[in-house]
Amino acid sequence: MRKLKLRLLTKLAAVFALAVAVGTTMLTVDNVFLNHIPLRRLLEFNIPAILAGDLFILIVLSVFSYRWIGSGDDPEDLRLRLMRLPGKMLSGLLLLSIALSALYDVASIRRRGGSVLELTASDWADLAGSFVSEMTVALVIGTLQYALSRRAVRPVLLSLGTKESRPAPLASLLLPMSVATLSCFFVVSTAGFEYLSGTSHRPIEIGNIAVAAAIRLAFGMTVFYLLVAEIRQDIRTASAEVKALQQGGGASAHRPIPVVSGDEFGELAEAFNRLQRHMGRSYEETRQELRLAYQVQKSLLPAAARSRGGLELAALSAPSREVGGDLFDIVERPDGGLVVMIGDVSGKGVSASMLMTATLALFRKEARAADSPAELLRRLNMAIAETLQGRMYVTMGVGFWDAASSSWRYASAGHVSPLLVRGRRAEEAKALPSLPLGIDAEEDYAETIERLEAGDALLLYTDGIVEATAEDGELFGFARLERALERISEGGSAEQALRRLIELLPPPGQGAYDDDRTLLLLRLPVAGEEADRIAGS
Repeated sequence: MRKLKLRLLTKLAAVFALAVAVGTTMLTVDNVFLNHIPLRRLLEFNIPAILAGDLFILIVLSVFSYRWIGSGDDPEDLRLRLMRLPGKMLSGLLLLSIALSALYDVASIRRRGGSVLELTASDWADLAGSFVSEMTVALVIGTLQYALSRRAVRPVLLSLGTKESRPAPLASLLLPMSVATLSCFFVVSTAGFEYLSGTSHRPIEIGNIAVAAAIRLAFGMTVFYLLVAEIRQDIRTASAEVKALQQGGGASAHRPIPVVSGDEFGELAEAFNRLQRHMGRSYEETRQELRLAYQVQKSLLPAAARSRGGLELAALSAPSREVGGDLFDIVERPDGGLVVMIGDVSGKGVSASMLMTATLALFRKEARAADSPAELLRRLNMAIAETLQGRMYVTMGVGFWDAASSSWRYASAGHVSPLLVRGRRAEEAKALPSLPLGIDAEEDYAETIERLEAGDALLLYTDGIVEATAEDGELFGFARLERALERISEGGSAEQALRRLIELLPPPGQGAYDDDRTLLLLRLPVAGEEADRIAGS
């Protein structure tokens, strides 16, 4: 901490030296071009007096900054002090400039053997011009040291970090911005006034006024730009952190905006950080609840791999968020057949998860009572449409498997068609188009019948698979999914085939669009294969 303070004090001393050097240059330019004082005469009194004043200001500001920073090692106390330091230095410099200007003018009068009480109207005009010139310079160097002081303390404030703490007392931007604006106005507009106030007995030299005005304008605009650049840096820092919060997750969602000033921008950053901390605590509480909800949701889904009704079955369901809206289920019928279902709830997050859970419970209630996939979808649609009233919907595919006849009866409610893998060829299985569940209570559903042969496989999936972003930036699509199925079609169990298929899919979270992903693979083993091996693998 001690080394950090020493480096900062060294930088501040350099800032003060640069500021007073700029002031000395401006006063010298005024004396040469506006007051027509030869440089030789300036070296006799004016320049030494100005340099003495500069040294005095430099010493006072350096001592004040040393005392203001303090000798303690409390990082939070140092942070609060540094945020207020540039504004304190600006106020102090302006007060010192007024006092030194008055002393300088009095000393000039005494040096010429006069007295303040004996001044004529012309003398007062000269004195007013001199004072305006000196105050204009004070405004410029005050703004310059304020801008450079902010830049000097910024790295230290960033190194101290931002944490929950007491807010810094507000140091308004009104003073530095007013000073900067007045600087840019006076440095140009007063040049002619100063020249005319002391040259009534000399011809007007427009060239001298133009030179002095141009030099002043260059100084003033440079200083004003430095101040504006510092303020823009605060805005950009806050904007970058807000964008990171909006676009990113993890650590960026909990990273505070650096507070590097005690003015309105610092107050805004503090307010944002307090809001972010509050939201962070609420987010963590919600995240814990979502983890619990995911565990409950996961427990409702059937086992990922099993053998039933003469079929090998393997499944994977991966939500894009903590909880998802995809669902699948396998229900055994009293006649020994199976009811296989896959679905996708509209939307994402908690609302989709709640509807998914309710739909899954409703499906299990109706699955054994319906005699066909179409009838089952009609039952579900009437109940869901009555509840949702068109606000959300569910796409669903339902298949009835009869082991005795090796028949697969399938009906769809707006869901993507299954893919049939036979030999080394994958193609879209038969499915009739229809509306999703929950849109029209009077919707009628039809079914198709397919006979499976030994070695055939059916892939039921949700649209998150084909809408995933591939390596080339394009959607994975149906054609790529079919080619992937053809590559893994021969050999092994349903679970092994599904694992190979997953390796060929784009990784989750790739691209701007990412949806829940669910795969359900059904395979009819060839003669001689152990149908129950999937349970032990």
